[in-house]
Amino acid sequence: FEDVYVKLFIHTLEEDARDWYKALPDNSIDSWTEMKNTFMLQYGDKIDPRFILSEFENIKTNPNESIYDFNT
Repeated sequence: FEDVYVKLFIHTLEEDARDWYKALPDNSIDSWTEMKNTFMLQYGDKIDPRFILSEFENIKTNPNESIYDFNT
């Protein structure tokens, strides 16, 4: 599910954070752990990413809900 976390997280990024992600080299993030660490290095002093990342990791779909439906 790590790749799903990464893909969903990317869709939550806005403005500067989205621009930051788009500027990363292609295929430079290949796991959720790497995404968290890279994000923390970039934004750790600007926000409390522990709260944001822990909230994100606790998101769950409803029974019988697809990832696509959940994401829309």
